[in-house]
Amino acid sequence: MARTTDPDVPAHRGVPLANDHKMVADGVSVNKAAEACGINRSTLQGRVKGSTTPREAQKSRQKLSDVQEKRLRDWIIVQADLGCPVSHQQVREFARLFKSKYRY
Repeated sequence: MARTTDPDVPAHRGVPLANDHKMVADGVSVNKAAEACGINRSTLQGRVKGSTTPREAQKSRQKLSDVQEKRLRDWIIVQADLGCPVSHQQVREFARLFKSKYRY
């Protein structure tokens, strides 16, 4: 099965949810469906049972919105590409300034 090539989607999350659910609904065991989709058995079992992902479960604790987080990530990558990698302190300060200036 082909995975998505979106760099924002981790490899283990590149399998469309509908396909793995469909396999289980069609009678394929969770173990075999997970192996065919290239994901962990417990991940598929959680999906079938409707569990939330760790990211979704912690969403209320995030300090930045998804848009702000993506922009911060893009800034970090640009700085590294320019040969000026940023420190943890710089990331924290930029995030603080970014959060106060742009409210999404």
